[in-house]
Amino acid sequence: MMALKNLSKGATHQLYRSAALNNAVAKRPYFSVFDKVRDRFNKPWRHFQSFMEPDGINHQSQLPEGYRTHGNTAASFSAYITQNSIELNQWHEMESVVHSQFGTVDNPVLIFTSDSSWRIVICTGPGVEDDSHAHEKMFYMVREGPIHRCNVCGQCFKIVRLKDEFTEQQDYYSMMFSTMSHFDVAEEDHTVTLTNYYGDRPTPGLQTIPATNVYIHVNSDEADRILVDPAYKLERLKEAHEKLYAIHESFREVDRQLAQHRIYLPTPYGKDLYETWYNIEKSIRKFDRIFNRVEKFDARKFADPEHHERREQRMLDRKRERWTENYTYFFGGLTEEEQMYRDYFESDLEADPEDAFVEDQLDDQAIAAEGQFQFKKYDFVETSLQTEPHETMDDVVDQKIFKYKYRHCNDDDSTHARRQGRVLARFTERAKLRDPALETDLFALYQEDMKDASVAQFMLDPANFKSSATEKTRVFRDYMVQESLNQYRDYYETDAEEQQFFQYMDNLSNRDKIRFTEVFKDYTEFRADQKDYVMIQKREYNPELSLFANLALDLVDFKDRVRPLARDMALLDVTRPLQKHNVDELLRERQELQSVLKEVEAQLEKEAIEEGYSSRELEGPDSKRNKRQ
Repeated sequence: MMALKNLSKGATHQLYRSAALNNAVAKRPYFSVFDKVRDRFNKPWRHFQSFMEPDGINHQSQLPEGYRTHGNTAASFSAYITQNSIELNQWHEMESVVHSQFGTVDNPVLIFTSDSSWRIVICTGPGVEDDSHAHEKMFYMVREGPIHRCNVCGQCFKIVRLKDEFTEQQDYYSMMFSTMSHFDVAEEDHTVTLTNYYGDRPTPGLQTIPATNVYIHVNSDEADRILVDPAYKLERLKEAHEKLYAIHESFREVDRQLAQHRIYLPTPYGKDLYETWYNIEKSIRKFDRIFNRVEKFDARKFADPEHHERREQRMLDRKRERWTENYTYFFGGLTEEEQMYRDYFESDLEADPEDAFVEDQLDDQAIAAEGQFQFKKYDFVETSLQTEPHETMDDVVDQKIFKYKYRHCNDDDSTHARRQGRVLARFTERAKLRDPALETDLFALYQEDMKDASVAQFMLDPANFKSSATEKTRVFRDYMVQESLNQYRDYYETDAEEQQFFQYMDNLSNRDKIRFTEVFKDYTEFRADQKDYVMIQKREYNPELSLFANLALDLVDFKDRVRPLARDMALLDVTRPLQKHNVDELLRERQELQSVLKEVEAQLEKEAIEEGYSSRELEGPDSKRNKRQ
């Protein structure tokens, strides 16, 4: 019905327009000069009107000459002004993709040329169903003579050189491909111009050669070798990566030197956005590590084919043992997939361990070294006010906590190391004199609490029903409050800006002191990776009983034996990272470890001095090593 109404309106409008036109023409016998000028500018005016049509949020789909055809309209207007029909054809051909047959050695893809003996060819692989490319764009400089082959998909290209003259026969070949100038595939620094009056030259803001790309040039023989020799292919890829790293480091060095001559104005930013951005940066780095491990695990068959079968068998045997013969509890957030990765690369991880805590600390150092999170670069404002710029509505305590949490981003490496070393030294001195109750076994403490606060205790002995964990951990909370204030004071001891606040810290309310526990850290707790698993053996299957009888016995065994053990393991998993240790024992273990490392280092130096050679191939028949052997 809507279509019929529109057709009827269009017919009526056309009838009125024809009648008005006939009356106007009948009044005068000829067209005036003004009519000719108006007709001359009528077409460009329609194009300018199309520029003003609504698009974006208020786009109306009923306007066929609107945003959807804006590019074609701009190209048509440019071709009309310059009287250049080739430009209009060029505009449409830029978005077309040529899909020819897949080039083979016997039937390669022919590239026609006349004015040059070489051409730049972009290979995207064979055509796929969704009319897109099969692999990333690979640029090749194809020269006259040999057949050139893509080192990704193996497609073959060959140049056929025609006469450098215009004939109808050669014009047939010119329409077979979308020929584009070098500036058509270049990088555009500015906004794409909607109307380009000169189709035979690039715009002023155009880079004909991308400045951020790195290329390695190979000839036809090297390209063929890349296809058949994986080691050579990795060698050339390594060369490309080295060049890429070199150019990126050059950019960073140039930016670092130019940064000394720039004037930076603080950027208005919210503290919540600052913390979110920091967490995102750390999450990206963590995701990169996980992604690399997944890629390494998926390609394990190709990484070490010599030992793949042995490693794979070991991994599957342990997985079968965990899932078939036992119940398995994973500690520290460990998963079955990660444990499979650890089982397969067991020897590699022994030589080069992967610790999540150490990697997290390295991420903090790397982010701080970039300098993007320095407070001097930001003017922290209140983001909850949308119409009024206002400084943050944080009190003094919030400002100090925020400053201490991101202290490594604002202090240089030497200052941060010196201040953090002072914090550790003062903490160690206080830890030697702290209350021994702080080193209570948390696992035993909460087991006792589960017994004293159980329903059975309340029913049998209500007088002794209590939460023993709440009472015995009160000393922990008092220690955290006082130690957090001491750590803040130790770090900024030599900072003149904080001296006035130190006098105010003694008069803080209890609520404000408790807020400082957000920055508390106990350095006697084991922060290292504690991922592990424990297996609980399943009940042995009794073949003399039926299937349902064995199932019932399995459920009873799980309820009476496995579930209590799993509850204890879960409690141990939660309390183990928070367990405080005696600082004297930790220092003694550290000294023993240092002595062992010194002995190993001395032994290695002694062996190096006795050998005296960097390679056994240089040793003579009378060398000390041969005599010793």
